[in-house]
Amino acid sequence: IAPQRFAVPDVTPRPQPGLRGAAIVMSAVLAILVDQTSTAIVNTGLPYLQGITATSPDEGSWILTAFNAAYYASILFSPSMMARVGRKRLMVGALAGFSATSLILAATSEYHLFLVLRFVQGALLGCVFVPAALLLFTSLPMRALKYAPPAFVLVSLSGSTFGTVIGGFFADEYGGSSVFIPGCVATLVTVRLTNPHGVRQ
Repeated sequence: IAPQRFAVPDVTPRPQPGLRGAAIVMSAVLAILVDQTSTAIVNTGLPYLQGITATSPDEGSWILTAFNAAYYASILFSPSMMARVGRKRLMVGALAGFSATSLILAATSEYHLFLVLRFVQGALLGCVFVPAALLLFTSLPMRALKYAPPAFVLVSLSGSTFGTVIGGFFADEYGGSSVFIPGCVATLVTVRLTNPHGVRQ
């Protein structure tokens, strides 16, 4: 019996020259930032969202639980998905889906739809984090590779910090539903910087 083969993502460094390489690195950094910031923004605005959906604190906590469960589960499955569709394609597709669901969430107040879409968003952002990290580490030229780990940690931590500040500001000034708008705009910018028609990565 032949041994079963498991698909693994290709992590071969492929630094790109010039502006194209800079755009790919920037898109990876922005994707990590969007991932961490968007999570913190919505978590900060959760009390406001409970008011919009007319839910109790216990029901509101399920919004957070659904997101986290889907997020961490999709991180576990993202390597096999990357091996099938490529890092950039998976990242761009997940970001596009996150942007679309953010627009729906900003316009709805129905609790069950809210719960389902936050679960979907958790799964989508989980498919962003790992590909973006690998894209960052494999797109930098060798002479700059030593800066990738501290940059990754710095972007991840700053995203959570900025997300809390941004989420509080938008919730206070424009209402709870507005907390989905910054993430939507940021994902569109990231998708624009990433070239989904390039080589499979």
